[in-house]
Amino acid sequence: MKTDCEGYDQEILLSSKDVLNQIKPTLFIEWFAWFQPDESERLFRIIDDINYVALHPGTLQPVTASGQKLDDLTCIHKDRISEIMV
Repeated sequence: MKTDCEGYDQEILLSSKDVLNQIKPTLFIEWFAWFQPDESERLFRIIDDINYVALHPGTLQPVTASGQKLDDLTCIHKDRISEIMV
């Protein structure tokens, strides 16, 4: 599932928490370029709160809000993370 909402991805994630936890899709979330550090921190808190892990889309390594800025994040539900982390 891809979100590209010009910075409103956080609100979509929050409002979709229940359905995301039911179907546990892989998410591709825009880490909007103009996010200030506190907005990035909020995005990553929300990702964690909805039971997902933020990963680098190219390497599938964990990403943090204070890490290298990326255009997009791949997010995997915590119940499915073992499927890709070998």
